Amino acid sequence: MATTDTATTDTQPNPRQNFGDDAAPDNASAANTQVTAAGIDEAFVADRQMFWSRFTTFTTGAVVAVVLLLIAMAVFLR
Repeated sequence: MATTDTATTDTQPNPRQNFGDDAAPDNASAANTQVTAAGIDEAFVADRQMFWSRFTTFTTGAVVAVVLLLIAMAVFLR
């Protein structure tokens, strides 16, 4: 005699259920995003590209500032 436990499947919460303002967007706004063949969201890729562009610009500027500071110290502290 086989028994099935249907009580656990009916009472488990839905992981995609919205619980507030910080929850995932609903299906209407999710339908507006474009997904590539690999399954990566285009907005995600664009965000990563923007991040790395800003990061490399900041890093390059910081390196130039440090080099200029070291040159100024070498000239004025002799």
